Amino acid sequence: MSAFGATRTAALGPLEPARVRQNAAKSGHSTRAATEETFSMAWVRDVNSLYNFIGYVVLRAPDQFPREDYLRDDEQLTLDKAFEELRAGVRLVQADFPERQLSGELQFILDESLALYRSGERVAAAHRLQDFSTAIFDE
Repeated sequence: MSAFGATRTAALGPLEPARVRQNAAKSGHSTRAATEETFSMAWVRDVNSLYNFIGYVVLRAPDQFPREDYLRDDEQLTLDKAFEELRAGVRLVQADFPERQLSGELQFILDESLALYRSGERVAAAHRLQDFSTAIFDE
C-alpha cells in the first residue's frame, strides 16, 4: 500500500456550483468567470484527488462521462478534457515529488493511453492508465 492509502476514499467530483458562487461573490468575480477559472482543475485539485480521478477515467472513458447539469455543453467532461486533467495532475505530482523525475514517463504513458482510446482499444488504454497510477502511487 502506498503512502496515499488512507486518503483514497476522498470525495470525487467537481467543485459544487454553490461553492463556486460563494467564492465568486467573496472575490467580486462573476459566477461564470469563477466556474471557468475552476473548471480546468475542478476534478484534480491535488495528488490525492488525482488518484480518484484516474479510477473515474478508467471506468468512464472514452465516452461514458455523465452529463453535469450545472455545466454548459462545452464544459462537459470528455475524453480530451479528462486527459487535460490528468496532465495537470502530472504537474502536481512533479511539484509534490520533484526528486522522482516522473514527468516524462507519465506524459508518455498518457499519450499512449489516449491514442489507444482514440483507436478503440479500451482495455489496453485502461491498462495504460493503471500503469500511470502505478508509476505514481506504488513507488
